[in-house]
Amino acid sequence: MPREILLTLFSAVGIMAPVLLLAGLVLWALGKLGAKVDNHPLCRRCGFDLVGAEPLAGSGSAPSRCPECGCTLTQRSIRVGNRSPRKGLLRAGVGLSIVGLTGVLLVGAAVMRGAHWYSVMPTWLLLFQAGTGQSPAEVGALIALTERIVKGDDRGWAARRAMERALELQARPDVPWMTEWGDLIEAGWQGRLVNEGEYQKYLERGVRISCRRSNLADLVPISEEGTLDVTPMIVVSAERVGWTTSVTVRVRLKEIRYGSRAVTPEQIEQEMLALGPGEVTMLLDPVEFEPEKAADQCTARFELAVRGSERADTDGSEATRAELRLSPEFAYPVPGHGR
Repeated sequence: MPREILLTLFSAVGIMAPVLLLAGLVLWALGKLGAKVDNHPLCRRCGFDLVGAEPLAGSGSAPSRCPECGCTLTQRSIRVGNRSPRKGLLRAGVGLSIVGLTGVLLVGAAVMRGAHWYSVMPTWLLLFQAGTGQSPAEVGALIALTERIVKGDDRGWAARRAMERALELQARPDVPWMTEWGDLIEAGWQGRLVNEGEYQKYLERGVRISCRRSNLADLVPISEEGTLDVTPMIVVSAERVGWTTSVTVRVRLKEIRYGSRAVTPEQIEQEMLALGPGEVTMLLDPVEFEPEKAADQCTARFELAVRGSERADTDGSEATRAELRLSPEFAYPVPGHGR
């Protein structure tokens, strides 16, 4: 993967350049300081070798002065030892400083031209930076990773590993879910990095189907004809999905039981659409029974087809939509019975 290698090298330069520049400056300073070659006293101001000069000023005597610069010589103004520069350290320091400064200038030029740091990171480094997507920095890396998958810039092992991590995190209820992981899975689904079976698992974990009595039935539990409204309402909760996830639910009510009675409604399939995370409801055709004192709940059996986002096929054939087929049975309370 030449592109991934180039991005890795560029990122390495961006990370190491300041370190190399700092290391080069430190080595240059140590080389310039040099190694001590003797124990001669030296003037701290001008570096003159004071061997053979007047002794230091003592109590009641005139102060000695440096023969070179005229500085008054005290214990503080004298340092010990001549030093010889370390040429090896000087060369190494200059070399590292040039390399580091070049890297800093290259990265600075890229930033000045509007290049985002995440855009020049290799995919594996973006995945590492994304972590679990809990902090702003992790979310930023995750969004950049998704954009790269959407553009089709990377289909290598790191991109595939990103899909696996997203699916693993979705399956862990102990990890707070970030919708950006769902967007990454959607991008992988469109880019064929996620297969149909994996996408079905994504739908199964991310979408919850439940049923309750119609809100309208709660307002008027008993009609003027004396019948009890038990109309079911399907609730679709898209929880661990992405902002770009599109879920279509097709519903057919197969049977509804209340007390000793059961009916099979004659109705066509009804369909609803849920976009992104949230909760939507679908009210089915009205169902009414004669109230029974001993009955306090209804049981409804459905046939459901849950479909995810449509994936366009590159060969021009019919688009692919992963689908879950379910036959759930729900029980829900019916207040106001037996009037």
